[in-house]
Amino acid sequence: MNSPPNITDWNGLESPSYDIFSEKLHALRFPVAALEAKKLADKALQTTQERFPGSKLHNDKADAWRHCYWSALMRASKKIRSGSYFVSSGEFGATYTDYDVPYEIGLAHEKAGNSSGQPEIEYAMDMHNNNVGLQIGDKLGKGASDKDIIEACDKALQDGNLIFIEDGKLTKAATYQVITRYERVTHLFSIELKPVYTTVETNDVGKPKK
Repeated sequence: MNSPPNITDWNGLESPSYDIFSEKLHALRFPVAALEAKKLADKALQTTQERFPGSKLHNDKADAWRHCYWSALMRASKKIRSGSYFVSSGEFGATYTDYDVPYEIGLAHEKAGNSSGQPEIEYAMDMHNNNVGLQIGDKLGKGASDKDIIEACDKALQDGNLIFIEDGKLTKAATYQVITRYERVTHLFSIELKPVYTTVETNDVGKPKK
């Protein structure tokens, strides 16, 4: 979980075989979270269309804002929780795996896009803006108001922390903070994951340096 971030493994957290997973598999693994994520995605689309009339919502500022808003909504939702989930049982007891569910859902969505021919530059844009949204959700906390989330995403866009494609290149964000590891917080009946963010340097096209 401590690998450095880079353009194809955005946070350094992906399994090398991650492409075998899909949005459908995540829906089976986290049915309640997946249904809520779809509901929030629809809300994000509608809200973005209302706030950015005339936008094509593809690779522009509105698209960047939508990804930020959707991810922040997922992180703030009380129906989408991250933690240690049961995987299997065997001779030596049960096996659990840590899942950052909002991150995993967003990643699965982008990987599905890649399988359909999405260019790498679009994947990089979307994953960055998803990450900004996750950080906003972490800062505001579970149950954050829609008003606070919208204002935070507006500020991220105004401050230059969301990126989009302009003249065929990614714009450069003012700052980049990515999840580099997680801390476990043990509760009575569950284990919660707390993302730890690290500021990373960027190169001249707005991608984190390897």
